[in-house]
Amino acid sequence: MSATSKVLWSEGLTLGPQHFQRQDLYHETRLQRIASALNPYCWGVCKVTWNVDGLGHNRLSANTMSLIYPDGDIVEAPGADLLPEPVDLTRLPPEEESFTFYAALALVKPHGGNADDNSRYVRCDLDTTDLFSDALAIEVPFLKKQVRLLLQAEPHGARASIPVVRLRRVAEGGFELVPEFIAPSVTVSAAPGLVRMLDGLCSVITTKIESLQRTHRMTNNSMYEAGAGDISSWWMLNILSTANALLMHCARSPGFHPEVMFRQMLAAAGGLMTFSDRYKTADLPAYRHEAMGEAFAELDALLRELVDTAIGTNYLIIPFVADKSRRTFSQAILDPAKVTKQSQLYLAITADMAGLDLVATVPIRLKVAAPENMESIIGSALPGIPIAHMPQVPPAIPVRPNTYYFSLSTKNPLYDKALEAGVLAVYAPDGIPGLKIDLVVVL
Repeated sequence: MSATSKVLWSEGLTLGPQHFQRQDLYHETRLQRIASALNPYCWGVCKVTWNVDGLGHNRLSANTMSLIYPDGDIVEAPGADLLPEPVDLTRLPPEEESFTFYAALALVKPHGGNADDNSRYVRCDLDTTDLFSDALAIEVPFLKKQVRLLLQAEPHGARASIPVVRLRRVAEGGFELVPEFIAPSVTVSAAPGLVRMLDGLCSVITTKIESLQRTHRMTNNSMYEAGAGDISSWWMLNILSTANALLMHCARSPGFHPEVMFRQMLAAAGGLMTFSDRYKTADLPAYRHEAMGEAFAELDALLRELVDTAIGTNYLIIPFVADKSRRTFSQAILDPAKVTKQSQLYLAITADMAGLDLVATVPIRLKVAAPENMESIIGSALPGIPIAHMPQVPPAIPVRPNTYYFSLSTKNPLYDKALEAGVLAVYAPDGIPGLKIDLVVVL
């Protein structure tokens, strides 16, 4: 209903129900107007849970339902209000695969009739105790709101509606919840799909941050060195770290409104556009609370693509993966499109032993070659691809503390065979504790 004027209370006034109804409406309208002015998106799902087992038997029913409607009315069921009647899913059109259901609440009619079966309220007479004395309980009439679950295609008529769930058919029969569906929500935690999106996005950004950090050189006191050629990488690292901190704050404080999370994602995307000419700020999606899922999905896809933006580097770091069948063997995959005869190969090695001992041990005890040549090399005690310690590391390689670097000779028939096979194998016998090897390729 529209706003009502303030009731004039005066001495000798003959009271009727209309006075109190209009007084309630006046205060409710003022409160709703103030709330919507502070946050125009202060409506949607607070919490909804469903009987998942019933879906397998073609029955949709809610266990709990907490909603705020755009007009400010609140539904709390069960308890203050009634849960909607279950829906028989066998009546759904068989040719369709997915269905969106809305929680529909009848609008208040200005001329009465708002407390019957087809209206917003239903009357419930309940025994009610006196909260402040020992007086006996009396029967008090209450109005409980009654919500109906309606399909998107059904006529909603004079009802306020909020999409609350999406179902899809399963091959075994019955239905299941669509986990990607995001309903208009009041908090991030009220939308499980949004929580999963946020967790996944934080994970992607964290991985990118770690990848960028590995490209930077470090001094022996675990401090990073900043070179003039690293400025773009440091800039991206700053943008990602700032964005990740704010998004993780949203993840750890799920009571935030989704628009706050959307705002942080927009800021991250805008910053990352510095490194891409594919998108402009005009391409950023607008926040649409009524279609929140679509807006977030569009921004999430764009942001993930921007996070994957590669800053040009002239080296690769390829980890050696242990061979499960032979613990002394490990392998690194060589991408023929990137690793060529002209590439320079280095081993970055750490171990739990003195540096001088490691430098002396590696060229003698480690064998490097293509996997197919490794058996004959070890069996005949032959050298593999020559390994030499590098006291001075090329500027292109990110230096890490307590890591020693060794060059591999690429002018060797064994290297040619490894390049043809696309795999470089390392044999490391027992006796080198805590050994960890990475292959560094300078392109």
